[in-house]
Amino acid sequence: MIETSIAQDGKTVIDVKAASNTVIATLDVRNIEAVAIDCTLSGLAGGATPSVQFFLDRLVADGTTWVQIANPAAITTNGTVTILVGPGLPINSITGRTLRVRCTTTGAPTTANAAIAALGDRYSG
Repeated sequence: MIETSIAQDGKTVIDVKAASNTVIATLDVRNIEAVAIDCTLSGLAGGATPSVQFFLDRLVADGTTWVQIANPAAITTNGTVTILVGPGLPINSITGRTLRVRCTTTGAPTTANAAIAALGDRYSG
């Protein structure tokens, strides 16, 4: 099992108040069979009905193209959204070696912070 807290540039909390497809975290998932990725939003305030939308992408075999594989509902209050990937989970399998989490904000919040944490099980086969 792996457990890691990941964020862009090694920071544990990222300012996302003006995010527009901002990459928050990249995760190496080689030899990982299943992973839970927690996207936690804190400090969301100001603006006109602010929200943050998280996305999960995977890097395809060409090494340059990203494909979106998940986009849970936008968060309009502080809290956590969990994205589950693996056999028997909402996203059935991890295909590829790299996943990334990105986000976009709407409603022009004056503050918004995101933190990403991942917990994964190593491939046992």
